[in-house]
Amino acid sequence: MTAFTDRTLPAPWEECDVCGKAAGLPSTTGAHLTVCGPCAAQQAIVNAAEESLKALAAPVLGAWAAQWTAAGVPLDELDAITEHLSGAGMCGDYAQAYRLKALRFLRREYAAPVFEKSAPERVTLNPEDLPTLTGYTLADPARGVLRPYFLDSEGTPHTFPLACDALTVALPGGDALLIFTGLHGATDLHPVPGLARAFRVVAALLPQVCSALNPATQQSEDLMSFIP
Repeated sequence: MTAFTDRTLPAPWEECDVCGKAAGLPSTTGAHLTVCGPCAAQQAIVNAAEESLKALAAPVLGAWAAQWTAAGVPLDELDAITEHLSGAGMCGDYAQAYRLKALRFLRREYAAPVFEKSAPERVTLNPEDLPTLTGYTLADPARGVLRPYFLDSEGTPHTFPLACDALTVALPGGDALLIFTGLHGATDLHPVPGLARAFRVVAALLPQVCSALNPATQQSEDLMSFIP
């Protein structure tokens, strides 16, 4: 086998500009570097990590900036916050130590979770066990009733949560089942103590139920008590 030196390597081989220990080929990244196989693989991984950070951070930072500039925080104040959090205002060695400490903590705090495949859920609803809506009361702001509500056969009032997805199932005789399935397409049928997820509705109340499910003006409401 012919012995070569860094000066006599045959084309297209050249000394690796990164490690200087092996022969390599011109980089395909446009950086005008010669890289050996291991260094090229490392470079590809680092580039992928950089692109991943950009893809993950851009929507979050963009939304954060849009939210707080809309709230009245000047853009230069937001820039000062990012400078502080990144340690950009520190001298080189301290800034690097600050970032490394933060990265070590964050990689532990947000490490990829271990998970198992969940089994398909099976939820059984017995119409006979559901509260039956039999009465309806209109909203009356003068009396402090800001939203219409329904009464079941036991006289318990129920106000429909806004913005929740619902499934209506017609029953023989004209009655129907009203099942709240979740929020924005996210199905969730787990029971919540004190809150009904489904009702049986008498036929005479169906128009009022449909109206309550599609209010002309959606109001802001904390849904966390309904959808965990």
